[in-house]
Amino acid sequence: MRTMKKIGIGTMAVIGSAVAVNAGARIVDKFRRKCFMDGFHMGEIVSGLTAAERFTKKYTVLMDKYNKLCEEYDDLENNYHEMLGYYGGDDE
Repeated sequence: MRTMKKIGIGTMAVIGSAVAVNAGARIVDKFRRKCFMDGFHMGEIVSGLTAAERFTKKYTVLMDKYNKLCEEYDDLENNYHEMLGYYGGDDE
């Protein structure tokens, strides 16, 4: 009978330890998942900001090129009018 009590107590201790380890593992798993999801959402936010920054950079580059083309066109138009005035032609 005494041996059965010792076996029962040992079994209960093993089961209790397993339950405690399982509960600890679940808590750690929930924490890791929460941290992962927080990091994932931060990654999405940073990705969105990076995409916006790339768009802004492309837009700025395109606007600079457009402004440069407009300036070149104005210069060419002024040169054309000067040449037209120099040679005495009519501008239609």
